[in-house]
Amino acid sequence: MSEHKIKKACLDLIASCPDVVLTTIGADGFPQARVMFNLRGPRYSELQEYLRPFDGTFRYYLDTNTSSSKIRDVRSRPQASLFFCRPEIFFSLMLAGDLTVDEDPVLRRELWRPGWETYYPAGPEDPDYTVLRFDSRYGRGWNGSVNYFFDLSGKR
Repeated sequence: MSEHKIKKACLDLIASCPDVVLTTIGADGFPQARVMFNLRGPRYSELQEYLRPFDGTFRYYLDTNTSSSKIRDVRSRPQASLFFCRPEIFFSLMLAGDLTVDEDPVLRRELWRPGWETYYPAGPEDPDYTVLRFDSRYGRGWNGSVNYFFDLSGKR
């Protein structure tokens, strides 16, 4: 399968997964994995058009609480990974890259979804609402019986 087809299949995989596993490196030097909402998944289909321009670079956005351990992890070690998986069809994608806090107020409002008041009572201006930007360096995974790898470091 060509790299173009693999990347297209990976974007389709991302769009089909309701959740994503984010792994950061904690203060103790060990990986810290947690499941998070996939803003490019079926639960947030209304965001797809807004996020589509980032398809070619595999830039990814996440939301989290400013008070979470993820923020401390990101500020001390930005290296992270995202993992998407559909085991029933033998397809996974691990993206490795750099995670940063994105302070763009327009982006915060664009990504904001109704119902998030549960997590951030003051709405999109809540000081405990943070947007994280993930810039992919490479992707790796398996599709059926085929392992694949693609480099994204020149696309950033």
